[in-house]
Parts: sequence; structure tokens; C-alpha cells
Amino acid sequence: MSPKAKATATADLAVTDNGTLTLNLTFLDADQEQTQNIPTGLSIVYDVVAADGVTVVPVVNWTPVTNPPYGAAGSVAQPPPNPLPTGLQARFTIPSGLAGQTAPIVGLATPAFDLVPGPAGSAVAAVSTP
Repeated sequence: MSPKAKATATADLAVTDNGTLTLNLTFLDADQEQTQNIPTGLSIVYDVVAADGVTVVPVVNWTPVTNPPYGAAGSVAQPPPNPLPTGLQARFTIPSGLAGQTAPIVGLATPAFDLVPGPAGSAVAAVSTP
């Protein structure tokens, strides 16, 4: 009998027409079935990393969404850095708290995004183009 998989999560990122971000999480239980059985108060940390997947780039302010669909809404921090970074990825970390979770869960949302010039010297998000 093979051992059960561990609880995990995946994320999709949507970039709206006005340049804001929506990160939607999908939770999988230890049977790898999608579940909405999420503990109240589950701690999830959101940040943005460079194309290397490691270096934190503090360019998005995240507001967690704590009811289905779980995830976060993001807006680009102003004033933007200069030069505007590209190839960014939204990252989420769940330190603990899911049934069957034995280690922190860290994931990157797809697709990658860039910061591009917005109105009046601001910056907005746009889906990265290869």
C-alpha cells in the first residue's frame, strides 16, 4: 500500500484590466481531492518574488480573502520601483494548519506578471509576455 500524499494547495493569478491582482487558492486534502474544509483562521502569507523564485520584491499590497474562494486581492504598491520589475510571481506560504499538513506549503501562482506604467506616474500589473 502506497503512502498517502500530503495536503497541499495550488494558486492561479488573474490580472484585471485595471492592473490589480486576484490570487485564487485551491486546496487539496491528503487524498488529493479538492476541499473547502479549511480551518477558521488559517494563516496564509502572500508576497511577490523575482523570476528566481526566491528574492522577495515588495511591490504588491495583499488583502487576504478568508472565505471561498480563498486567496488574496493585490494592488501595486505606490510609488513603484524604478526600473519597473518584470517576470514577477505571486507566492503563498501556509506555515501549518491544514489537515494532513506535515510541513509548510509554499507555492507560486501562475501566470507571472510585470509592472508596467500606469496613469499619473503609477504602475499597474500586466501578465508577463515571453
